[in-house]
Amino acid sequence: MFRLTAALRNRQILEVERKFAPTAASTDSLIRNVGHPSFRKLEPLTSFEFEDTYYDRDNLLSGKGIYIRRRRSQFGADQWEAKVKVGGDFINSAFQEFTGMEAVSKLVHQHLPKHEISLSVTDILSVWAHFATKRRSWKVNDHFLIVLDEADFGHIVGEVELLQDSLKQEQSHETAEQTP
Repeated sequence: MFRLTAALRNRQILEVERKFAPTAASTDSLIRNVGHPSFRKLEPLTSFEFEDTYYDRDNLLSGKGIYIRRRRSQFGADQWEAKVKVGGDFINSAFQEFTGMEAVSKLVHQHLPKHEISLSVTDILSVWAHFATKRRSWKVNDHFLIVLDEADFGHIVGEVELLQDSLKQEQSHETAEQTP
């Protein structure tokens, strides 16, 4: 039981995404599923709002492709997250995602001078961005997500995302290794 709980708390996700600039026409086509070819299955997911606060210090982390944030959902959930760029560019990118303060702290401390290891993340880093976002999303063909995010400062971005849970990936490798 403890092992599973610890694994879930330190879950890592690999996210591969392609960004796009949605228009009113493309959003309408997506909602009505009238693209050519249309999606085999398009499942709208619950829309929700969240606030992100991003942390860094003098671009120490973001300069290395590491983004630390605290996401607070409309339901009151508060989650620390880190995204580490593992490939691609701004449009086509891949990130390793870490969730939970323990995993985020461990990552941050790997990139700090040794004398700061004992300090907490909030003592080391400062806020460099804070904004609210409205998210609409769809699950497509039971395989990937399409997300439309509208930030409170007017920016709208679309993403096609494929997520791989490293916990599931590790478990499938362990199962394959144990199978004769």
